[in-house]
This record gives sequence, structure tokens and C-alpha cells, in this order.
Amino acid sequence: MLVIFFGFAFLFCGGFAGLAFVGLRQMAGKRTELELPERRDDSFGSDAALFNLSLQTPDDGSDDNAELQTFVTAVLDDSQNGIEVPLNIELFIEAIGESRFNTEPLGMLDRFTLRTWLKEFAPVPTGADEHYRIVKMRQGSDSSFATVDILSYSDESQATTVQWFLAKDGDKWSVYDWQHLEYGFRTSDQYAAHLRGSDAKTEAYNDALQLIEDAYAAWENDEPELARSTLGRVTTMRLLPCDRANLLMDVAYYHMSFDDFGEALRVLKLVPNPEKRWGVWPSVAVCHYSLGQNEKAMVAIRKAERQSPNHPNVHAVLCHIHSAMGDHDLAADAAVKALAETPKDSATFSTVVQYARPKDLPSLMRIAVRENDERLWRQLLNGSVYNQEWTTALLSNVEQTQGTPVGIEEYLAGHIAWASEEYDSAAEAYLSAKQSADEDYLVDQAARWHLNARVEGESYQQLFAETSNASQVIQELVDLAFDDELYSDPDALLAAVEANPQINKIPWAKALKGWCCFSSQEFSAAQKNLESALTWINEHSEEVDEQQWYLPTIEYYIAECLLSQNQPLKTLERFPNNALRQRQIGDHLLDLWDGDQVREFLIATENLEPSEIKIQRHRLKAQQGFLSGDINVCDQQHTAAIALANEWYDEAYRYQVQNLVKQRAKQLARAQRWRKPVDTGNEDDRDTHFRSFASESAMLVDLANLERCENEAREHPDLGDDLRAQIAWDHGSCLEERGDLREATKSVEQSLLGAAASDTWRTVVRNEKLVDLHLRLGNLSNATSHADAATDDSELIPGRALIELGNGEFDLLLARLRAVPSDTAADWIASDLQQVLINRLSHSDQHAASINALSQEFAFAVSYHRPASWGELYYPAGVALNREFLSGVLNRASSGKFRVQEIDADRLDDSSSKFMIAVASTGERVLFRIRSRTFQTRLLPKQLHDAFDASVLQLSICILDDQAKSTQRLFRLAELASDKAIAFQHNRSRYLWEGTDLPNQLRWQDRMPVSSRTTLANLEEEEEEEEAENEENQEEERQSWNIQKWHAYLQDNPNPPIVQVRQHVGPVSELIPVKLISADVDQHRLECTAQSDSLVSSTIRTGMKLKCASSQLLPPAGE
Repeated sequence: MLVIFFGFAFLFCGGFAGLAFVGLRQMAGKRTELELPERRDDSFGSDAALFNLSLQTPDDGSDDNAELQTFVTAVLDDSQNGIEVPLNIELFIEAIGESRFNTEPLGMLDRFTLRTWLKEFAPVPTGADEHYRIVKMRQGSDSSFATVDILSYSDESQATTVQWFLAKDGDKWSVYDWQHLEYGFRTSDQYAAHLRGSDAKTEAYNDALQLIEDAYAAWENDEPELARSTLGRVTTMRLLPCDRANLLMDVAYYHMSFDDFGEALRVLKLVPNPEKRWGVWPSVAVCHYSLGQNEKAMVAIRKAERQSPNHPNVHAVLCHIHSAMGDHDLAADAAVKALAETPKDSATFSTVVQYARPKDLPSLMRIAVRENDERLWRQLLNGSVYNQEWTTALLSNVEQTQGTPVGIEEYLAGHIAWASEEYDSAAEAYLSAKQSADEDYLVDQAARWHLNARVEGESYQQLFAETSNASQVIQELVDLAFDDELYSDPDALLAAVEANPQINKIPWAKALKGWCCFSSQEFSAAQKNLESALTWINEHSEEVDEQQWYLPTIEYYIAECLLSQNQPLKTLERFPNNALRQRQIGDHLLDLWDGDQVREFLIATENLEPSEIKIQRHRLKAQQGFLSGDINVCDQQHTAAIALANEWYDEAYRYQVQNLVKQRAKQLARAQRWRKPVDTGNEDDRDTHFRSFASESAMLVDLANLERCENEAREHPDLGDDLRAQIAWDHGSCLEERGDLREATKSVEQSLLGAAASDTWRTVVRNEKLVDLHLRLGNLSNATSHADAATDDSELIPGRALIELGNGEFDLLLARLRAVPSDTAADWIASDLQQVLINRLSHSDQHAASINALSQEFAFAVSYHRPASWGELYYPAGVALNREFLSGVLNRASSGKFRVQEIDADRLDDSSSKFMIAVASTGERVLFRIRSRTFQTRLLPKQLHDAFDASVLQLSICILDDQAKSTQRLFRLAELASDKAIAFQHNRSRYLWEGTDLPNQLRWQDRMPVSSRTTLANLEEEEEEEEAENEENQEEERQSWNIQKWHAYLQDNPNPPIVQVRQHVGPVSELIPVKLISADVDQHRLECTAQSDSLVSSTIRTGMKLKCASSQLLPPAGE
């Protein structure tokens, strides 16, 4: 994340809070014999030139004057501890007199006025931030005066240039003036300006500071609009020129801290003479970068670079801009330069490490050894985990460098073994590092990786034998388990614990064994162990204070054990006063609906008082009403649950009220009923009701619901524009799905008008949708205007290029793309809308040659394609599902003539399934997948148990084209194919239909045919099948090479054999033969040429130039 220049704000707060010395001008005289060095009229120019010279030839503090060196270092160190930098007030007064803003010699009255004010409100010279570097100390011909150039910075904010002007009055050094070159004025200049300025403008400075303070307080109190408007008042105030410049910059910095980069830019443009201060252009660059305007950011930072070529902030910002533009090597170079100026900045150090260039290691090592900072070593080590080339180079540098931490060589050897999946060797190396290291952080990291390596290799007996603190190891395993990060065979872990008497008697082992048994679905044994662990923790609460977070987790698992054994009443008996567990019971009964069990629960809890129980009863009764078709009872119960929850839940659980509001709105949408929002006194709840009803209706393709929702919204004039815009967007999505592009366009236009000005992302998305809609309607003029609106004027590729692509004007498009950097063009082509347009044109042979030519210059990314609509039919095992059956279904469903082709096994990454692709003369494309599945019935509502109590055949149906009514066409195919089916599930909504009359249930009803019989279900595979699939996925990962290995392979094999790239479309992983061209290590991608057309994606054709990640590419056969 780019850190903004917020450290400059309130530079002069220490003693410049008022300057209320107007009227205090009395008589006084000069009290120092020292004569200050002559000062030029344009002191900023000469001061800046000297600082730039210091940055160009730094000496980190000269040893020519050891006394001065000692003084400066001591004062900077003291300032970091809150001790003020000493100021020579008499010489400061003389500096004010020498300022170009002092238009007449200081008189006795002036001196008295200043001295009186400064005695009461003495300004404090700027000291050091978290880190500092003395860049240069200069003494002129008069050794009584010196200038010190300092870079002050921290890990959170960028560097500021501090320039001290010192004098030796008698035998003591002190600061008599100072400045930040970011602002362009010495402090004495500001005081001189106030001395000679009008009283009104002087006093206005106080008012401006108060407004800035008020704005910050408003922001802290969550009043962003008040904060912004208060800052806006500062920009219109009549101030002295130097005050106005400084305060405008402060206001801009505050806007940047509020993420209001557009407003910050507007304010920065008001700052006069930006070339005479170093803080403006870097800030302008940061704002443009943060708004995604990289080209404008580059223009601004180049101006800053001309001001100060070696300033670390310039290089830090350049790093981020180069990275955003895809120039990662240039970005790394810039980060290295920034780090050279601010070596203690761990954030910049981390950035250099992230680029993982072995050539940068010598300088990183020198800094790490010199600073001896634990954070820097941690970053070097963390960067070495998964990059074997970097790790090997780091180990080589460590071996050649004196002063590195003890044990680091063994630690890195462990990482190298880990990367090769040699977990036993890795564990041994980490153990050696842990035993030899003398730095706590390295001991801790080696211990953690030793544990990881033994867990990864499931070598638990070795882990227990090698530990000197068995209790701690067991506790760490419990941490991983309860954080869902223990990816291990629970049976193997349980066996290892029980086989080791010493380990088995550790109290924490009960919790671990409980988790193992639960993961293996041994719920009774799991409960017994977890209850023992819970009892022990409660009895030793003082000893395990840091592990108190285990309690609700263990209680959750205990409740889940009971519920998994269909014992909701026993669960309630076990947790009679635990609201979290009672809510867990309600969720369980709703998810795994069993009407008899629900009635039993309602009878048993009729007289119970806890509010949470009452809320769950209302939820269950609401579902009873819905399933019986009585929407009035359903709504009454939902309303009662919301009202009670609104009274019962405190702020920490306020989200539960909104969850209830969502459930009510969604069931109303399914039932095609509108009811007003429940009045909870909270506008967010009201908005959630509208938003949930609209989004559910859009998914159901229910136009009547959406029209009713929009009409109801008009009855609420206090609804926010962003909510109205969202409803209009959902309405437009529904109309587009139904094929009514003209009305869809009107709704999306409406959603764009209501979008919040600050919601840049949604504004771009909606403009791009309008480009697509207008192109499909042939409205080129309107499409062009929205393309321009979707494209920032700073971007190198204008909106017009979208129109050229959508219109198939490839000659114009290619000429335009050739005029910009290739990475910029490639990123533009890879954007979502551009991919939609290319995919649409790919269906036509007319544009095939032009698309291929486009790919030759700007390789197309091999990416995942989500079907327009997708669902699964389930059949009893043994039902014949073949090409003839599917052809018959297709040709009954459509007027187009379909050709069905089975995809050969050698083109697939899944040997257990059968795939077919169907293409019609109308351009319709449908993908089928057939495979056997076995699901866990215990996780399904009771009514589904019979359907899924044995292995079933799953037929996936994926609509691949972008023609209208994709969801309706999906359900038509499902209806015609469901004669022998037992269930159908819509992939996106997870709605599931089952029963003997499935064809009737799936018949389109001018919307998705949901009813009270339709259930929500999460189908999860049986453990054996899931494990087999996980093993297959792991095998796929093992087959993949990293980018470094591909790069080395291509260097050794200039003419490599044909390999295969994975193209994922819905549930299909197609293998497309390709010829490798290159491997880009920095970009982590490979380029290749397709050797045949894709069978499932219309975009990829023979001869096309493609780019992919290393994980998408299968290594050559036999490797």
C-alpha cells in the first residue's frame, strides 16, 4: 500500500498556533553579537540545491567536526524520546529580520514584540520521526554556523526533508532556524510574514488551524461529510501567501488520509508556485496513482524528480507507478534507490524483498547486518519460503557475509528442502536451526516451520520425539485445528497422540483428540474429549487466560456433535443459557429441515423464557408457514423474530437483525409477495429489506417482483440514491436476461444516474454494461459516450477503442493499441468487457483472422470462463445418459439444429467424467458433464435423504453462449431431461427441486420456478470421494512447475515439445495443445501458441498467441 505524505500536517503547531503578538510591539534591543550568514532573496532555490547536492553525495554526517556531530546526533535522539530541540530565540529573531518577508529592518518595538511572544509561545524545531538519517553537515568559512540536512521518516509514512540552521553561540551549538523543503519556507519566513502582515490575515491563520482540527475530529466521529465541508472552508479563507500555501497542502494531506484523492487533487492545484516546494508534485502523483490514473501519476512524479532527482519519496512513488503499469523491473530499481536513502524503512525494505531479485541481495544483506533489526531479517526470511531461486541465492549470500544471525543457514536449508517437498529433510534442518539460533525470533520461526514440516509429512511421532515442550506443540496443533488450518489426516494424528503416553496425558490433547474425532465423524467420542477439555480449561482459567477464545470454539464443536447425532433438544439441555449455541440449534433445524423434529422442538420449548429461544421459535414457525403455503403466517413470524431481535441484540450482534431481515425479504420474493419493511428504527434494516428483495428477485428473473419493488421505493423519498440505483441495476439485469435490451438499457441508465459520485467502481461497471447494451442495439453514438465515461481521460487507450473492438474495426484498433506500451494494451484486452466483446466476435468466422492477428501482438490470457447459466440433474445410478439422449433433449428444446460432440479423454483433465459439447446453427452452445457422485445425507434436509442415500449420476448442464434467456433455456433443458431424474439444482442459487413430478416442477413460470417445495441445499461429497478429488487436485499441483523451472527448461530446450494448457470453462478443465514461446519470471507468466481450436471456448483457436500462469501448464510428458 502506498503511504501518503501525511506527516507534514501541522508543522508549526508547536509554537505557531496563534501568532497573537499583534498589539504587543514594545521596545527592545538586539541581544547577540553573532552576525548571521548572508541570505539570498530566493532562499528556497539555494537551500534546495544544497540539499540535492547532499543527496547526490551523502556522507551520513561528517567527522570533520566531532563536536557538531555529537550535538546533532544527541538532539535527534532526544527528540525521538519527546525532548524538544533547543532553539536559540535571539538568533531566530535575527533570522526573522533577515527574511525576504521582513520588508523593513527590525526596530526595537519589533524585537520586543517577538521576544515577548516567543518567550510565551516558543516554536519547537522539527526533530526526528521514528528513523532519521543525517545526510550532510556543512560549515562555511565561519565555523560558528552550520547547516544540517536530515531525512526523517518512519515505516508508516514517507520521508520529510528537515533542514536545520545552527549556530555556536559561546561554547554551545543550537538551532536558530529550520524548514521542510516540502513546504518551501523557512520557519523564520512565516514569522516575518506575520510580523509584517495584516492583523486580519494573521488571525485567520488561527481560525484555519481550528477548522482543520475540527475536520479531523469530525472524521474521527464518523462524520465524513462534515469533515470534508469543514476542510473546504479553509481553502476559501483570506490568508497570508505563505500560510495559504502551507494550509492548502495540509488540507490536501487530510483529504488523502480520508481517501478523497479527487478532492485532494483539486486542493493541490490551488497551491501557488508548486515548483518552489517539494511537497506538491509527489502528492499529485500519489493522488493520480490512487485513482488509477497511472499515466498522469507518471507525469507528476517526473516533475518531482526534476526538483529532487535523489529524493526517496520520488523513488517510492515511482516504484508503485511502475508496478501498476506492469514495469516490475523498473519498480524494483526504484524501490532499491528509495531504500538506499532510507535504509531503516522496513516497509521499503519489504518492497525490495517482494520483487525477489537475487541481484538486490548484497545491498539488502548489508543493511540487515548493519541495522541488526529483527524486522528486516524476518522479511528476508519470509520472502524465502516459496521461491527456491531466491532462497538459494539468499543462502549463498549468508554464507559469504559476516555478522548474520546464528542458525540462519540451517533455516534456509529447511526452506529449500520444503520447496522440493522433502519434508523430513526440511524438518531436520528447521530443528537444527531452532537448536542453534540465539535470536528469539529465529528460534520461534524455526520451531513453527519444524511443526509445519512434520504436519505436512504427517510425521507426528517424530514431531513429539523432537520437541522439548510437548504441551506447547499440542497447543499449537489445537490452534491450527480451531483456526481451520490443520490440513491433515485426523485418524493419523489421533493414532499418534494415543500411541504416546506422555502426549496423551497433556490436558490440551483432549481438545486435539476431540477435533480429530469430529473430523472423522466420530461424534460421540469427539464430544467426550471436548467436554473433558472444556472442564479442564474452566478449572484452570487463570493458567490459560490467553486461550479463553477456545471456549466458544469447543462449545460450538460440542453442540455440533450433538446436532450431528440429531439431538437438538439434548443440545438445548446442554446449553440452556448460551445464546450462540441456541442460534446454532435454530440454524441446524432450518438447514436440515425435518418437520417432525421441528414440531417436537417447538412443543418442548413452548414455555422457555430466553429471548434467543423465542427468536429461533419464530424463525422455525416462519418456515412452517412458508412450506405450508401460508405466507401470512410466515411473514407474521418473521416480523416477530425481527422485532424481538431488535430489542434483544446489542450492537455487537446487530448483524443478526439484518440476517433476519434478509431471510424475510428473500422468502417474500420467492412467494411473490411484497410487505413493508419491519420498522426497527434503523435505516440500514429498511435498506437491507429493499436490497435483498430486489437481488433475490433478479436472481429468480422475476420482473413483476422488481417492478413492485421499484414502485414501493418511490413511496419512500428518504431512500438513498445508491439504493435506488441498485434496485434499478437489478431490474436492468433481469430485463437483459429476458432479452428486452431496450428496457434493460433504460434501467441501467437509471442506475448510473443514482450511483454515488465516490463509487467509481460501480460507475465504471455500469458504463461498461451500457456500452455492451448499446452496441448490441446498434446505438453507436450512445455506446461511444458511455465508453468515454467508463475511461478516465488520463488513460492511454480512449473509450473509442471499445467501440472499435465491439464493432469489429480491427485495423483501427490495432493501430491504436500499437501506439501504447505493450503491457498497457495487453492489460486492456484482458479486461472483462473486452473479453466479452472478443468472445462474442469469436463465434463468427468473419472475424477469426483479425482476432488471431490481435492475439499475435497482444497474447490472450487463458482464464476461467463462467457459464451464463448452470445447473445439475441427478439420476439413479444406471440410467443411460448418452449422446443420443442429449441430442433428443436439445432438439426438442430449441428451434436450432444441434450437433453434439463427445470430447476425447486426452483433451480432458478429468478421466472420471464424460463431457459433451453441443453447438447449434443459431449460435447456442451447451456443455454437458456426466459423472458419478456420492453425497453425505446427514447434511441434507430429511426430505432429500431417500433421493441421495446411494450413489447418483450427475448431469451438469452449462449454457455457454450469451444469447438471451439463458436461465430459462437451462430450465427448459432440465425439464425435458428430467423424466428419470430425482433432483435438479441451480448452481448459482443452490435451490434444489426433487420429487417424482420433477418435469412439472421445473417448468418455467415466467421466472425461475421456485415454490414452497423448493429447498436450499449444500450437497457435500462423502469423505472417500472428497479425499480422492483432493488427491487428484494435489496430483495436479505436483504436476505443475513453477515459473523458474519453466524458464530453465526453455533455456535448456530451445525447441520444446508440444505441451498442454488447462482451459477452465464451468466444470470442465480442457487440455489444449500449445507450443511454448517464452517464460517471464518477473511477470510469472508463459507465452505459447495454440496448436488446435478449443472445443469448449470459442475464443481460443489454432495459431493464437496465449499467455498463462505456470500452474495452468502441464509439464512435458516424461518429465
